[in-house]
Amino acid sequence: MAIHRIIKKSGMYFITFTCYDWLHLIEITNTYDEVYNFFDILNNSGHQLSGYVMMPNHFHLLLYFKMRKQSLNTTIGNGKRFIGYEIVERLEAARQIQY
Repeated sequence: MAIHRIIKKSGMYFITFTCYDWLHLIEITNTYDEVYNFFDILNNSGHQLSGYVMMPNHFHLLLYFKMRKQSLNTTIGNGKRFIGYEIVERLEAARQIQY
């Protein structure tokens, strides 16, 4: 389920990212470092990561979001996009190595 309204106020939010078809893409591509980079970006932007659980195919965040120029939707969407790009890049690199 996705939120289809723009969140433009500060507050505590529970956020979940899942991989396509629940595949273990985070584990397969060892993209944990990119997830941690995203956490650093959130913290450096004035938000507070209160807790998280990371699994091979999804992760949960408990995030205090402090309203800035970008909405929560944009902030989280950007994180998902860049983590997704990195997963695809690593999958493609792994495929090239196998040949």
